[in-house]
Amino acid sequence: MSSIAEAIKAVALLAIMEPDDAANLRKIQRWFSKTFSTPLQEVETLSTEYILLHYFEEHFVSMDFDDLRKEAVLLLESPEERSDRESKEKTEEDAFIKMIEDEEKAKEKPDPKKLQRGSLKKKDLDIAVNEEFAHKPLKDEELNLQFQELDVKDPFDVSRKK
Repeated sequence: MSSIAEAIKAVALLAIMEPDDAANLRKIQRWFSKTFSTPLQEVETLSTEYILLHYFEEHFVSMDFDDLRKEAVLLLESPEERSDRESKEKTEEDAFIKMIEDEEKAKEKPDPKKLQRGSLKKKDLDIAVNEEFAHKPLKDEELNLQFQELDVKDPFDVSRKK
């Protein structure tokens, strides 16, 4: 592949991974071309305002009234309000992530050192113990288990005849 093609491939990959304004506009132009069956070359000659108006109208038409109201509030907020909101959302997100991480740590298995006889406490286990049977030794006759083969047919077996 030529060096020009490799460079264009790298630009396209970057545009997908970290899109800038130009990459977003190309994406919207492709959407317009597909949605309105218009050749991309013609779409590129249309005004950006015209294309964006149709893009956002199409986006908003599928939203319910509550979501439209939320979107309107976001559009009307000042830069300071937006910064405050984003900061608050970031703080809430960080707190949520920390809570999930703490829950995962709490679910970890007990310390192997505690597994030595007598050092593991009931609170260290993630299971419930029936205290009535916990300290009762089993008798030999209670362990007399018998197994028998069951004639179970697979209900999903389509090869057998009914």
